[in-house]
Amino acid sequence: MKPRITDWARAGGVGIAFATGLWTLLTGRAEQWWVFALHGVAGYGVALLLVPKLWRVRGRLAPGLLIKRAWAGLASTLLVLAVIATGVAWAGGAHVVALGYNALNWHILAGIVLTAIVSLHMLLRARPLRR
Repeated sequence: MKPRITDWARAGGVGIAFATGLWTLLTGRAEQWWVFALHGVAGYGVALLLVPKLWRVRGRLAPGLLIKRAWAGLASTLLVLAVIATGVAWAGGAHVVALGYNALNWHILAGIVLTAIVSLHMLLRARPLRR
């Protein structure tokens, strides 16, 4: 998959996950199960798209070669993993509490921060898709 397509697909996945996440907070009813399912699919899609992204940038992550921008990317990757881990934990019924907040609270916070970072990144660096 071309790098730009991977990047735009990840950004789109984050956008869909954010929108459906807000929707689940507003509905929260059993008949809206498909919104929760779409939210989960978007999250797993973002996670799967991390594989080609990390493969592409692996040379920049070698010890001793971490540049300033690579640290930001590494932190973003850890944030994505935190969003996914807390979402899976909450959906799986885990009652994890850290600093007085449960996994859903951490999932929401990390998701909002991730969406803000991806949006800022797109404004500063994104390039349009080409044919």
